[in-house]
Amino acid sequence: MFKTNMSGPSNQSILIYKFTNIDLYNYYQYATIEKGGDILSLKQEIEKSHKEIYGSRSKNRLSLQISYAIELIIEFYNLDFLILMDYIEDVSVIENPNDPSKIHIYQVKSKKAGSNFTLASIIKDEWFQKLYSNGLKYSNYVETANIVCNADILDGKNSILINKQTSVSDDIQLKNINKIKDAIAKYNNILVTDVDLSSYYFIKTELTTKNHKQDITYKFESFLNSLSSDVQIETARALFNIIYDKLDDVFNNELNEDCSNVNEIFVTKGLNSKEIKEIINCGLVVQLPGIDKIFNEFSITSVIEKRTYSKIYRSIKRDMLKDDSIYRKLLIDIYSWINTAINYGIDDNVKIRNYVIENIKTTVIYDDSYISLLTMILIYKYCAGDDLVGFDN
Repeated sequence: MFKTNMSGPSNQSILIYKFTNIDLYNYYQYATIEKGGDILSLKQEIEKSHKEIYGSRSKNRLSLQISYAIELIIEFYNLDFLILMDYIEDVSVIENPNDPSKIHIYQVKSKKAGSNFTLASIIKDEWFQKLYSNGLKYSNYVETANIVCNADILDGKNSILINKQTSVSDDIQLKNINKIKDAIAKYNNILVTDVDLSSYYFIKTELTTKNHKQDITYKFESFLNSLSSDVQIETARALFNIIYDKLDDVFNNELNEDCSNVNEIFVTKGLNSKEIKEIINCGLVVQLPGIDKIFNEFSITSVIEKRTYSKIYRSIKRDMLKDDSIYRKLLIDIYSWINTAINYGIDDNVKIRNYVIENIKTTVIYDDSYISLLTMILIYKYCAGDDLVGFDN
């Protein structure tokens, strides 16, 4: 059923977060895609099926979906993708959202610890029948269609989940494949011989029903440490909460019933990898060195100065991850003046700081002491090898 002739995905370069407002709507302005015969583009298929989705999914709410979406972010991180929440399926992943090429769909199910599903019950509840029906709508573009559950699926006393990702067409017993095919054929009014399960999978997730958010928080922290060594716990938690909240927002957003614009659909119900990577790289770049390191690097010995800067340091830790255009502008200006000083041949930390303070425009919100400490922090990070590319205007 599912056909793809797309070339394999290429790794996307990881972007450093630019402190500028992200115009998601413009990000999804696609070039016109012409129809080829009767085959619609993936973009057009998504637009076409909105009314049906609107009626069938508007009341479906399950927080485990959000945690699993973060697991998918980790899995697809090196690609260009968009996470769709509670739209086509519980969670969907669109590859190459500027020119959609492939889609992965995930139906997420959960049980309390110690409980299991039976093959008979999932057939009765029409899991695969409905998933297959959704797959038919996007048959030219579906890369994988997945049932995700955090419990075993039993046929009698035996689990049919033999791997973390179990192929329905290859890894389970033929009698069980036939049961699923018969149910799908009947539900979708097609011949059993026309049912193709080659892109269908059972996925066993380790996320628990009760503690799934805690489970994925730990996994996300480990993922961040694979991107950058010595990630501070508070930074990891802050980044997790930002992404989790954004997914929660799009999960609960409602589209107008008459919406047929893929840009609006993606912006309202999706979160794109460009923004996710910008958020993560922002957090990794702005991890703060300890205040004692700043004191030592800039030879600060005054008790009054130390006390003042220590209070400001706590404010900077909070401010670094907040969504504030004025603060972003301040960071851009400081980075710009640091680069200018270095390009002018100034090669001493204290002199670079003094040069920035002489040239930067203070604001009512951030006084000279705040800007001085923030400048010292950014100079220290530059000396430690952090790249400032991506923070220019």
